[in-house]
Amino acid sequence: DYLGMKPRLSTTMTSGGVTIYNQLMFAVFAIASGYVDCVLCVGGGKFRRGPHVRFVAHPEFELPYGADIISFYALPAVRHMHEFGTTMEQLASVVVTQRKWASMNPNALFREQVTVDDVLRSPMVVYPYTLLMCSRPADGAGAILVASAEKARELTDRAVWIVGVDEYHTHGWVTSMPSLTELGSRVTAENAFKMARLKHGDIDLAMFTDPFAFLPIEHVEDCGFVRKGEGGRFFEEGRGEPGGDLPVNTHGGLLCGVHSGVNPLVHHVIEAVRQLTGEAGERQVKDAERAFIQLHGGMMEHYATMILSVG
Repeated sequence: DYLGMKPRLSTTMTSGGVTIYNQLMFAVFAIASGYVDCVLCVGGGKFRRGPHVRFVAHPEFELPYGADIISFYALPAVRHMHEFGTTMEQLASVVVTQRKWASMNPNALFREQVTVDDVLRSPMVVYPYTLLMCSRPADGAGAILVASAEKARELTDRAVWIVGVDEYHTHGWVTSMPSLTELGSRVTAENAFKMARLKHGDIDLAMFTDPFAFLPIEHVEDCGFVRKGEGGRFFEEGRGEPGGDLPVNTHGGLLCGVHSGVNPLVHHVIEAVRQLTGEAGERQVKDAERAFIQLHGGMMEHYATMILSVG
């Protein structure tokens, strides 16, 4: 109503972190069928008050025993630390990396750069997560326009193409996770790379889901950019920072950029598009042509990968 639109097609989707992927795929299918030639995907909202865990914890076997979202997300981190020697300092390095990117993003919530010691000295929330290792809920929104090839050529001379996708769902509840140290992102990444006919070395930047500091470590491993157990070292060595060989979450991610509502990863996709169209300003990755986006939703049960390219 505010936009004065009278669309031929309209629907509402809510599937946590993979919502924007589902929206984009719905748009792609609608356009490919010839039903429409342009779809506007909008995501955002206001965080509801109250215990959000009641929406994601098993009502009989998890919720009555004090389940909490942060505690759920601490489980894979602690197990990874036990099996691979990942350290608190390496978790803190993820925050340091993303704060460096956020410091160049005028829309980021947290633009002040921090050190590993700053992150470790912040109050402990749930081991191993200190306060600065946790994203902060915020209000916000984003929009992406998906168009047919013909329409895109009318609108811009630098269209961004979806060249590889995949989706995978591993479980219903945290207590039935098949593994704490291997996420479903391994499957979706492999299939998306196969569809795109690209290799890891072809990627110029990566966007990983990051509600808590450990998740980018596990995603960079499971998506095949480093070997298992080396994700912590990847961030500790600054490889995801400005000037690194694989820039990660160049807008600051959920941790430092914004974690908005039930569709927060719309901002990951928007940032990837901005980078590929050369519109990222001070944080622009030089000669960026291909972006890898790894999304996950719920309590680590929904996974989707999208590879974008301007070539």
